[in-house]
Amino acid sequence: MSFLATCFVGFFVWDIFINPNDSILSSQVFTGAISSNYIEVIPAASDFVPDIADEEISFEEDLADANDDEALEPVVEPESFQDQLDDIQEKLDIIAQKVQELIDEQNQKEEEEIADEEEKQDEDDKNKVDVYPKILISEVQPTWAKDDKQEFVELYNPNAEAVDLTGWYLQRKANSNSTSWSTYAGSSLFFGKTIEANGYFLIARTGYYLGLADVFTDSAITNNNSFAFKNPNKEISDKLGFGQAADPEAAPAQNPSEGQSIGRKINNGIEQDFNVNSIDFELQMPTPKAQNVTYVFPPNPAVGGGGGGSTSTDYPKILISEVQIYPIEERFVELFNPNSTDVDLTGWYLQRKTSDRYNSFVSSPKFAGKIILANGYFLISRSNDTADITLSDLTLSPNNFLAIKSPDEKISDEISFGAVEDNRSIGRKVLADGGEQDTDDSSVDFEIDTPTPRAQNIAYVEPPPPELTDTIPPEVSFNLEPIQTELTFSINFIVTDLAELVSPSGVAGYIFRWQEDGDSDWQTDAPIFVDECLASVNLARDFEGEDGKTYNFQVQTTDCNGNESVFSPDPPIGTTIESEPAEDTTSPSVLSYTLQVSGQDSTEENNVVINSDNGVKIQVSVDEPCKFEVWINGKKYWYTTTFTTSISRPSSGCSYWSGTQNSCSGDVLPDGVYPIDLKITDEAGNEISDASKTITIDNSQETN
Repeated sequence: MSFLATCFVGFFVWDIFINPNDSILSSQVFTGAISSNYIEVIPAASDFVPDIADEEISFEEDLADANDDEALEPVVEPESFQDQLDDIQEKLDIIAQKVQELIDEQNQKEEEEIADEEEKQDEDDKNKVDVYPKILISEVQPTWAKDDKQEFVELYNPNAEAVDLTGWYLQRKANSNSTSWSTYAGSSLFFGKTIEANGYFLIARTGYYLGLADVFTDSAITNNNSFAFKNPNKEISDKLGFGQAADPEAAPAQNPSEGQSIGRKINNGIEQDFNVNSIDFELQMPTPKAQNVTYVFPPNPAVGGGGGGSTSTDYPKILISEVQIYPIEERFVELFNPNSTDVDLTGWYLQRKTSDRYNSFVSSPKFAGKIILANGYFLISRSNDTADITLSDLTLSPNNFLAIKSPDEKISDEISFGAVEDNRSIGRKVLADGGEQDTDDSSVDFEIDTPTPRAQNIAYVEPPPPELTDTIPPEVSFNLEPIQTELTFSINFIVTDLAELVSPSGVAGYIFRWQEDGDSDWQTDAPIFVDECLASVNLARDFEGEDGKTYNFQVQTTDCNGNESVFSPDPPIGTTIESEPAEDTTSPSVLSYTLQVSGQDSTEENNVVINSDNGVKIQVSVDEPCKFEVWINGKKYWYTTTFTTSISRPSSGCSYWSGTQNSCSGDVLPDGVYPIDLKITDEAGNEISDASKTITIDNSQETN
C-alpha cells in the first residue's frame, strides 16, 4: 500500500511542478481518496464553475483591443469541467494499473526469495551439528576397603546456564591394558536430566548417597581407571585418568588412597582445567556434590586407641630426586614431593646400603618438624647454604644404594647408582608437565644431570668442543721419477690441507716454481686458484727441458683460511733428463770376407777347393761389433758369444778346416760342394746373412 501511495504522490509532483504546461491538475484543486483498488475524486461544482453574474465577458472589447494588422487566431472552446474530470480519472486508472503490476511483480520476487531461503534453511538444518557446552569430570572416588561400594563420579557444569544431559553418557577403561571404552553410565540414565549452572551432578552406586545422587549405576571404580564423558555427538567433553590409566588427558593424576578422592583443584572458586590430568587434579577429601576440598596428610600415624590397638596411615610417596657424589664439599641428596599437598617429614629417615644391609644415613631426628612443600624439593647437603639438613660428614660413594622410608618403616623410594664424574649428578628425568619420572626402575628413571640442588633437574649436555681455527697450511707431495727420458714430461703432485684439531678449511691455491740445477734464480709461475676448498687436490704441471740437464721444483700452498706455506719441499725435488738414443735400424756392413787355403794367399773368390791335406780358414771383418755364426752345409761350426768386429775361423785346436765333420776333428766329409752360410748380428739386433761362398771337398786329387 505504501508503494502505491508513493507512486501516486510522485505522479502529482511530476504533473504539477515538472510538467506545468501540460498539467492536468495545476489549475485545479481537488480532493482524492485512494485505495488499493480505486482512486476516487469528488469535486464540488461550485469550486470549479466561475460566477458569471459577477463578471461579464465582452468579446467585442477583446477584439477591438487586438492589433489591427495581426491575424486573429481561432478561438478554441475550453474543455468542459466533466471532460477534465474524465481525463484525470483515466490517468489515475492507468497509474493504478501500473502500480498493481509493480506490486504483483514485487510480490512474486519476494515469494521466490522466500522459497529459496526456505530451501537453503532446510539444507542447513540437514547439515547442522549441534554444539554442546563443556561439562567437566570434577571428582572420582574409587572403591574403599571398608566399603567397596562407596564410590562416585561427580560432574561439574562450569557454564552460566543449566545444561540438558539427555543423550550424554559416561565411559570407562578399567586399567592400563584396556584398549576400548566400556559403558559406565549409559545415555538412558541421563534422559531428561539437567545439571544446573555452576552445579554438580552425582553418579553413585545403587543404594548409596541417597538424597544426593542424581543417577545410580552398578559399575565399579578402581585405581588406574580412565573416564570419558561424551555428549550426544559422541564427542569427548572431558576425560580423566589416574594411576596407570590407559587413556588419561595428557598425563594421569595419581591414584587416591583409602579415605581419599581424586578431584579438580579449585582456583578462586573455579575448577581448574588445563586439559592435563596431572596438573588439574589432586588428592582430596571426598565431597560428593559439593565444592572440592584438598586432602591434608596427617603428620604421623595416630597411635593408641581402645584396646591398645593402633590405626595406620597411608603416607604419600616421596622421591629421591638427585644425588651428587663429587666434589666432596658439594655432595648432596635431594628429595622431591610429587604430591599436590605439603608433607610433614617428621619420623621419616634415609638409609644407605653398601653391601647386603641398610645402615643409617640420615636419621629420623634430623627430619623432625621438617616440611617438604607440594611439588617441591628438600635438600640434604654437606655445605649448601640453602640445605634443609646440613651434615658435614655426609658420606657417599659409587655403587651405593639409598632408600627413603616413611615413619611406618616402608620404603617410599630407592635408588642405586654407579660411578659419576665430578661436577655431575644422577637425577630423575623430568616429564613434560614438570613432574619427575618414576617407573621404579633406576636405570630408566635416572640420567646424568648438571647438579641443580633444590631446583628442577637438568639433563647434562656434553658441551661442544672449543671452537678452534685452522692454522695449518696445506702440504705438498711430489710423484716424480729422478730420470726423465723425454724432453717434455708432467710433474705430478698432491696438495693436502692437514686435519689437525679442527677440520681443515681446504686448499685454496698454490704457486709453482722451478730452477735449473746450479742456477740460483727461480722461475715462478702465476698463482693458481682451486675451487670448492677441497681437502686434497691432485695436480700436474707440464714441463719441457733440455737433454742432460737437471731441474729442481717447489710449490707454495694456501688454504681457505689464509694459511700460507713456504716453498717446499726443502731441499727441492729434482729430476734429470736423459733422453734415449734413436733406435739403431742399420744393419752391419761387411768390410772383408775371404777364404784362405793353407799354403795360399787369402782370396775373395766365392769357392775354394780343399782336401784332407789342405784346409781352409774363413776370415771376416765388419764395421761395428757383432756376433758371428758360421754354418757349413746346414751345420753351425763356429760362433762368437761376444760382440767383435772380426773373426778368423777356425781359431783354436787347428789352424785350418780340412773338411772334417767337426771344426778340427772327425771323419772327412764326402767329396762335394758345401755352402757356407755366414750370419752377422749387431748390438741393436740388426742381422745380415751371406751365403755367397762355397767349399769344395775333393780328395780324389791333390790341390794346386
